[in-house]
Amino acid sequence: MRKLVRLWRGEWLKEGDGAWNFNADPTDFGFGAMIRHNETYESLLNVVRMRYVVGQGTPVLLSYQFPAWILGTQGRQSLPISFTTTADIPVMLSVREWFTELVLVVTIGAESVARFHFNRRDNFVIGRKRFVVDGSQDEYARREYQRLVVGRRMTCNRSILEKIFNEQEMMVLHRVDLEMDLADTLQEQDDRRYEAVAREVILVEDDDENMTDAQTDGGNDHAPNPDPSQLPLIQPPTAPSETEALTEGELTLTQQAPSLP
Repeated sequence: MRKLVRLWRGEWLKEGDGAWNFNADPTDFGFGAMIRHNETYESLLNVVRMRYVVGQGTPVLLSYQFPAWILGTQGRQSLPISFTTTADIPVMLSVREWFTELVLVVTIGAESVARFHFNRRDNFVIGRKRFVVDGSQDEYARREYQRLVVGRRMTCNRSILEKIFNEQEMMVLHRVDLEMDLADTLQEQDDRRYEAVAREVILVEDDDENMTDAQTDGGNDHAPNPDPSQLPLIQPPTAPSETEALTEGELTLTQQAPSLP
C-alpha cells in the first residue's frame, strides 16, 4: 500500500517564544513521492538526494509536524518530529492517513541540519564522547560540556575548514559553534544580572547613609543641644560687669600712682 506524500525543501526556525515555523526555500516548489509502508529509510533518502542533486556525504534531514489543532496547549512550541530509521516511516504514514496536508520537510546542508538539532537541544557526539544537553545532565556531563564551550578558542576561516573537513565533520563543527554562542549569551546575561544586583545594593547603601545623615541633623558637625536637667555642677567663669571693671581699674591706678615729694 502506498501513500502520496509531499516533500518540500526548507528549514525549521525557532522563534523567541519557542514556536517552530517552517521557512520554505523560495526556489523550491516541492514534489510528491509515493511512499510504501515497507519503504526503507535509505531508499527514501536516495529519492530525495536524486531530486535535489546532493551527494551521499551531504547531511540531509527529513522531518514533519503535527497540525496545530492536534498539538494541544503547546501548539507550535511542540518539537518537529524527525525520522532517521526505517521504523519511523510507518508512523509517519499513519499520520498521513488522517492528515492529508502532511508535508515532509527536507533540510539539506551541514549548518542547517546542525541548527535543527541545536534548537531541539538534541544530544550530540564528538569522536567517542557524547555530550548531553537535553536537560538530563549529571555533574560529570555538565563538567564535560563546560570544558567544550568555555575556555581558549581559535579563530579560523570557514572556507579553510571546509577544505580540511568533510560535510559530516563540518556539521559537528557548526554544532559546537552554536553551543559556544549559547554559552557566551548565557554568560552575558549572568553578568548583566550581577551588575543589576550590584547597583541595587549600592542604592540601598546610599539610602542607609541618607538615613544616618538625617539622624545626625543632615550630617552637619554641630554639637547636640545639652539637656538642661544635666547641667554641670561648676559654672564656668563669666566676664565681670562694667561697674566691677571700673572699680578694679581704679584700684589698680591708685596702687601704681607715685608718692608725692
